[in-house]
Amino acid sequence: MTCDLTSAVVGMGVKHNIEAIIIAIFPVQNGPPARRHVLVRDQFGSTGITVWHADVHKFPKQVLGAVVTITKASINLYQGKKNLVLNKESTIVVNATMPSPLAAWWASLADASPLPLPAAMTAAENTFINVFGILGFCSQETKEVNGVQRQVSSIHLVSPTAKLQIRGWDLEPDTYTRVLSMQDQVVKVLRIRITCYAELKIGEVLDSPLGTSFHLHSDPELQQFWAN
Repeated sequence: MTCDLTSAVVGMGVKHNIEAIIIAIFPVQNGPPARRHVLVRDQFGSTGITVWHADVHKFPKQVLGAVVTITKASINLYQGKKNLVLNKESTIVVNATMPSPLAAWWASLADASPLPLPAAMTAAENTFINVFGILGFCSQETKEVNGVQRQVSSIHLVSPTAKLQIRGWDLEPDTYTRVLSMQDQVVKVLRIRITCYAELKIGEVLDSPLGTSFHLHSDPELQQFWAN
C-alpha cells in the first residue's frame, strides 16, 4: 500500500503493509499510554500515524528522512477520511541505512535544481522542494508546547518578488551556526517540507543527516538586488 490511502481497503480483518519516508515527528505525549504522531510520505502522497508504547522511542529526530516499514496496519474511516491505524499485530521497523528504491527516490529529491521562492507559494502541503533566495535574517525564540519548552528558529529567505519563512524546531547548535554564517548571501535549501501556518505557506526543516541541508548558491542578479 502507498501513502495515498484513497484506494486502501477498509474492513474487518483487512491488514496493510506500508513503506514510507519519515517526514515529521511530533513530541511524545506521556499518557498513559505513551504515544506520538508521525507523518510519513512516499512518491504518491502523505499520511499520519499514531505510534504507541515502546514504539514512540523508535522515532528520535535523527531518523527524519529514514525509511519506516509498517506491517499489518488497519485503515479506518473517520468523517469521510481514511486513516492508518496500528493494532496489536502491527510491527514498526525504522532503517536509516538500508538501500531501497524508496530511499533512492528520497535521495534524488536533493539533486533537483533549486526553484525560485514563488514556487513555494504554489507547492502542495507536505511536499518537498528545493528553493534558493537571499538569506535575509534569522531569529530564535522559546515557546511552550504542551507544557514543554521548545526553541523555534525562523530563517527568512527573500527575493525581488517573494519571501519565505523556513522554520526549525530545536535545531542542533551546529545547524543554526552554519545557517547564520550564510546571512546576506544567496542560499539554496534542499528538501524543505512545505506546510501551512496561519494560512501562509512556510518551509519546515528536517534537522537530520537525511533531511534538509543549506548551501551557498550562485545567482549574481539576486546578489545585486540585495546589495542595492
